[in-house]
Amino acid sequence: MFCRAKGKIPAADSRIFGNDRSCRQPSNGSISQSVQCALAREYGTPDQINVELARDVYNNHDERREIAAKQNEYAEEKKKVKASACSKLELADISGRDLLKFRLYEQQDGKCIYSGEKLDLRRLVEQDYCDVDHIIPYSRSLDNSQNNKVLCLSRENRQKSDKTPLEYIADPVKQAEFIARVKSMKGLGSKKRDRLLIHDFNEKDVDFRERNINDTRYMARYIMKYLDDCIDFSQSKADVKDRVQARNGALTDFLRHQWGLRKDRSESDKHHAQDAIVIACATNGYTQYLAHLSKIFENKQAYANKYGEPWYKAFKQHVKQPWDGFYQDVQASVAEIFVSRPPRKNATGEIHQDTVHTLNPKKKNRWGELVYSAKDVKSGLNVRGGMAGNGNMFRVDVFSKKNAKGKEQFYLIPIYLADRVKNELPNRAIAAHKPENEWIEIDETYTFRFSLFKDDLIRVKGKDILIGYFDGCHRGTGNINIEAQDSSQKWEGIGTRNLEYIKKYQVDPLGRYVEVKSEVRQPLNIKKGKS
Repeated sequence: MFCRAKGKIPAADSRIFGNDRSCRQPSNGSISQSVQCALAREYGTPDQINVELARDVYNNHDERREIAAKQNEYAEEKKKVKASACSKLELADISGRDLLKFRLYEQQDGKCIYSGEKLDLRRLVEQDYCDVDHIIPYSRSLDNSQNNKVLCLSRENRQKSDKTPLEYIADPVKQAEFIARVKSMKGLGSKKRDRLLIHDFNEKDVDFRERNINDTRYMARYIMKYLDDCIDFSQSKADVKDRVQARNGALTDFLRHQWGLRKDRSESDKHHAQDAIVIACATNGYTQYLAHLSKIFENKQAYANKYGEPWYKAFKQHVKQPWDGFYQDVQASVAEIFVSRPPRKNATGEIHQDTVHTLNPKKKNRWGELVYSAKDVKSGLNVRGGMAGNGNMFRVDVFSKKNAKGKEQFYLIPIYLADRVKNELPNRAIAAHKPENEWIEIDETYTFRFSLFKDDLIRVKGKDILIGYFDGCHRGTGNINIEAQDSSQKWEGIGTRNLEYIKKYQVDPLGRYVEVKSEVRQPLNIKKGKS
């Protein structure tokens, strides 16, 4: 997987975007150039690349923050709905499927979406009383989103089979009643309402299915073309028409569920590796097989009569895994992964804190606002005749020196963005609970070990041996924070002075790491016009 000319994937440029500044170009990191080159060197040229973009890659920072807030709000609302469902249904706990039934029941004002009959809330969890149905049949749409799901009586579901609602309800009078009922249900979102009232789906179903198999939005198209242009597939002997394909997140979510794979974002970062396996297995052949299987099972009444079991339980049993032992292989592979992160060496953020303190102590300024004395600021940067506190700490330099007993001790010098403006390396190491002018001055008797940036991999030995990514230093104490390589846990406030050792490692894109034996302390090298 190499650039034909240079042996590596080049940085993103304007070859595809042209000069259109309105387009939001992805950062180089979003395409993971180094990861893909490393994979190619290790395993050779791929036959095909499947890509699924994170849902928020299309959004700017404010939009992502808004989406995250809505997701948190949805999670809290879901907890309340679950408590309400358990209370009303008199259950100690409720399954995910039955909770979905309850949510749809409330969206639909407690009525069967197709017949309009009032549903008995107490019977929601009964087998063969009511079903969650795909509005547009899954075999025709491959759409498993919440916007394509409704609640209906089981008999209506079986009779509907693989039809759309308006194909199923063909009688003009009943159709008019259905349309009026759908429009009156305020709990239905506009996208769900549009699906319920769609006409002439046959004219659209090819494009609709394509969108649900493939992610065709602008960013996906850009990355597909970018990879296709830059990667040499000539060594592959596989008969594949489109070498780079983008998969829709809803499809991979559905496959993950069918294959019995659990996803817990809060547990660790390794769920990304599981996602990658699912995306790779979402081939065109498999999605066609899935559509064919769905069509068989959408004739629900015939299946129930023949086999005497609910179709939706049998469906999952018939969805074959990509290969025998797939589930066990995924679990074993994911467990062995060491998550690779690049150190954050780019110095960005605020150079100094917003508050500028006067050098002449006063209680109030001419506007009557309280102004703090500069003596309250232990360290900072001269700004407009006053002093502002240090901004972001972007690097920590680690020194060592043997004490009187011959034991190595460690000394940490924090370096801030403000130091880059001063363009001079600080030379005082943190002394716990003391002002900076009383910190330890580092001279030639101390040995420089290395510099630490956020997400540098380190191993420390104190009472326990910990290995993880450096996550910051406490200015007041000299203690450090370490985050586990897969983000599964975090250790805070680790004292450093008397550790048995601190070791730094370099991690390659595939998670292999080697110890950094020595480093030369680097100057700040601030570039003119930048900070």
